[in-house]
Amino acid sequence: LSATARGGWLCAYGDHVPILPAVYEANDFGDGRTDYFIVGTRGDVENDSAVDLAPEDLARSLLHAAGIAR
Repeated sequence: LSATARGGWLCAYGDHVPILPAVYEANDFGDGRTDYFIVGTRGDVENDSAVDLAPEDLARSLLHAAGIAR
């Protein structure tokens, strides 16, 4: 992203945990959360701490970080 003149944003998450609840339960892994990140090239993200989000809120958070949505 930093190699482009316009810069940009990247958001990624691992969605494997919610799909396999029986496998994780059988192995005593009860936490169904998965990690995600949002990173941009502008360097002006207000909050870089961990926040628990529902999967459907991730896109809104990306748009907010990019200054596109409130």
